[in-house]
Amino acid sequence: MEQKISDAEPSDQRVDPHALTPVRKAMQREGQIAIVRRAGIDWYTLPHIHPDLLEMRLTLQSETFIALSQRSLSQRVGQTLEIATYKALLQLENGVFFGRFKDLEEHDDDQIKPSDTKPVRNKVDTTLGQRLIDLRERIVSHFDAGNWEELGLLTECSDFIKHHSRLLRSLSWGDEDYAGNVLTVLRQIVEYKPKTVEVIESYLDRKFPGESHFISAKPSERKITFAPNAFQVPDSYVQLYLVAVMMPFAAELCAVYEAIRRACASNTLECLRVDDIWEESAIIQDIFN
Repeated sequence: MEQKISDAEPSDQRVDPHALTPVRKAMQREGQIAIVRRAGIDWYTLPHIHPDLLEMRLTLQSETFIALSQRSLSQRVGQTLEIATYKALLQLENGVFFGRFKDLEEHDDDQIKPSDTKPVRNKVDTTLGQRLIDLRERIVSHFDAGNWEELGLLTECSDFIKHHSRLLRSLSWGDEDYAGNVLTVLRQIVEYKPKTVEVIESYLDRKFPGESHFISAKPSERKITFAPNAFQVPDSYVQLYLVAVMMPFAAELCAVYEAIRRACASNTLECLRVDDIWEESAIIQDIFN
């Protein structure tokens, strides 16, 4: 208890345990606390506590103390924290760190998992790298959100997929960075569980058999992506002196629109609302133009 109180605060606020010892001894002399010997150490208790309640508490706490003294529990708790840290480091894009667990997938938690202090580099060898690039192209060509969910279940790596800030969003919107996001997630999965590369390849072969080519993931020179695809990107130049007004066509707002037009005219600017234009069959195309 003295040690816990001493270590409970920042170093400049801790109480020196030597100052606590006289206080504890004084409380013993005055009968404010009592000592009970159990499991080879002294336990402190209030003197008026009921013997049955005291015995129940001592039994529970002494068993915990004995288990901790044998280091099996504390060692496993410590290793759990180390493994969590190791798995977090594996998610780094590029990084070098010391210490690894070589056989996390070889056996369950009934055994302590051996580790070493060799440096770990979060880089993929060239052979595996080419396989990942090929997988990326096949995934970009065929995958939807449902396929990603299935792949997460098969590889037990759903967290990498769900927690990537851009993967599923860029897939949904058809964004240009989707191919890069796919490669990033594939690397994270395979670096975390190297054997999953075969699982991913097998899944693609089963889901999309008989492929002869892939769709290139390279973006075009000029592209603006929208979803749904309701209009085309215009090739015309930007009209610097045109003010595009976007507002409801309601009759009660006509005066507002007229005021905007007068303000534009007084500043030698052209003012148009979409109902002033009818060049395209789809009104949304006129708005975008």
